[in-house]
Amino acid sequence: MNGGKLVRCFALSGVVVALFCFACCGSAAQVSPTLPEIVQPCLICRPDRLEFVVQQGQTSTLEATINILSMCGGVLNWSVSDNVPWIDEQYQAVTDKGKNGVVRIIVDPSGMAGGEYTGIVTVTAEGALGSPYHIPVFLTVSQPGAGRFGQDKSAVPESVALALPPADSAVVWKNQNDLVQYASTSSCVVSGSITNTDKWWYMKDVTISASTGSALIITTLPPGETVIYSRFIPCFKRENVKLTYNWFKP
Repeated sequence: MNGGKLVRCFALSGVVVALFCFACCGSAAQVSPTLPEIVQPCLICRPDRLEFVVQQGQTSTLEATINILSMCGGVLNWSVSDNVPWIDEQYQAVTDKGKNGVVRIIVDPSGMAGGEYTGIVTVTAEGALGSPYHIPVFLTVSQPGAGRFGQDKSAVPESVALALPPADSAVVWKNQNDLVQYASTSSCVVSGSITNTDKWWYMKDVTISASTGSALIITTLPPGETVIYSRFIPCFKRENVKLTYNWFKP
């Protein structure tokens, strides 16, 4: 009798243990672990271009602000740089540390001759979509008695200027990748900006090319306009990237 009771108690204990394990396993099966969502930030800057006009001989600086925004979530660690000595940057405010912010752009026209100048402010955020973000900065230094574009047009009759295509100096090409590096994908990304500084002529079929391929930047670039580009271009060796275009009047 005692043996039978012991067997029955053990069996009952086994059932309880089995039911306990089943309940635990069932609960575990129903609750799936939640993995953290990886969000890639998107870099956006506003405004996307800056323009300044001063008289020749002006020594006071000019200022504007750029808003740096993360539009897709995630952490956005950014930095700002420029490519000309007459532009400077100062961090004015950080609205969300490590993400959004405001940068003050300072332009110093001291000692600059009359004419038009173009600089590029670059905002870089490693790992973010849209990085690097290039913001063209246009500075017009007007001579006394000159027109809107800082030139004394009486020196060159407009009819002559319209009849002759401008020289290559009327194109400002800021290529961020002077040399294309060979990659396993047999192509690389090249980026920069192209500015048509002429007042009358248009640029047509603006293209960057290497020996093994090319990329069309824009079909028509009007006078005084800038285009920012970032393109894949085939390349099978280390080489320079060339810029080609044609002048035309509509």
